[in-house]
Amino acid sequence: YYNEHGILHVTASSFKPRNLLKLWVEHLCLQVMHEKDAPSHLFSKDRKYKLKPIATEPARENLKTLLGFYQLGLTTPLAFVDQPAFTYAEEIKKGSDEKAAKNIANAKLTSTLYSNSSFNNYDDAFYAEFILRNHAVEFDEGFCNVAEKIMTSLIEHIEKIK
Repeated sequence: YYNEHGILHVTASSFKPRNLLKLWVEHLCLQVMHEKDAPSHLFSKDRKYKLKPIATEPARENLKTLLGFYQLGLTTPLAFVDQPAFTYAEEIKKGSDEKAAKNIANAKLTSTLYSNSSFNNYDDAFYAEFILRNHAVEFDEGFCNVAEKIMTSLIEHIEKIK
């Protein structure tokens, strides 16, 4: 939903970083196309986020980065899975070192994979193939690079609503 106050996404499901990433792309497009200084919001069953306005040029640069990764992902497997990437980038922002951030992201992924209540995060074909069958995400330099480039700017522009 969009109006002069920005974009609003509402879901009855639990929070998934991919929902926030989808909103981020739409939010960036809004900032570039309409030059609106409007926030966007995501309301899920268990979390609420506000995306702060971003100036036109930084929004355009973020879209170019995301488009570059999208194009790369069309030709080669991309070292990106939303949940651990989001957790990793959040931990880096909090000041954790890379090794600690990787460990926390891996623990979050593992607990999500084997928790019955969270299984729906990974019920689509991609996750079933990539994660459940392989039982691992490689937390290597490629993962860290992609996670930081995709998620860092997003995390800098979100505000958790209580």
